[in-house]
Amino acid sequence: MTFEEFWQQKNDRELELAATQIAEYTEEAQQVIRAEIKKRALPEPLAFTRAALQTDSCSMGNFLEKLRLDGPATDGWGRWIISMPLVLILGLLLLASSAQSPRNMIVGAAIVCGVVWTIFKAIDEKNCYLLMYEKGVVYERPNQKQSAYYDELRISKAVTRVHMAFIPIRTVHQYTLQFPSGDRVSTTQEMIGEKLERMITQ
Repeated sequence: MTFEEFWQQKNDRELELAATQIAEYTEEAQQVIRAEIKKRALPEPLAFTRAALQTDSCSMGNFLEKLRLDGPATDGWGRWIISMPLVLILGLLLLASSAQSPRNMIVGAAIVCGVVWTIFKAIDEKNCYLLMYEKGVVYERPNQKQSAYYDELRISKAVTRVHMAFIPIRTVHQYTLQFPSGDRVSTTQEMIGEKLERMITQ
């Protein structure tokens, strides 16, 4: 089955939905979708124009700033490097005393897993950036680049309390940015989250 035959079998609603996400398709598929939309005389969505423009960041207006998403880069590597080993040692000590207390084993395992997960997450996000422009944002990471205008983005906020040995030690604000494609980008940096919220709501 050819691309043309595949899209000819789609109803108008499916075609319109694909058109709103046109940037996610290959160049060949985009041409077929555009042709089928035109053939059926369906209204051409704004995404058609934006898909072409978003590859050029100049269409988003003036560049504002470049932000790193990883926590250590924003919070300061020095404090992060000192605190992580200390927390890890605490977790290992609790695990070492787990024979005397099952509670220590649970808490220790939770701390160690949390530290390992945080380290892997920091490594993964080390080269992730948000480029903020007047009209939109570009998300960059190795081998991936996404962009969207502010009115196409959604942002949600979740507040979580972090406990150590059942004692609350800090509150984490996690912001999740959703692109039109459905992909999500998360950050616990309040400064970045608040800026995105402000730009999107405006």
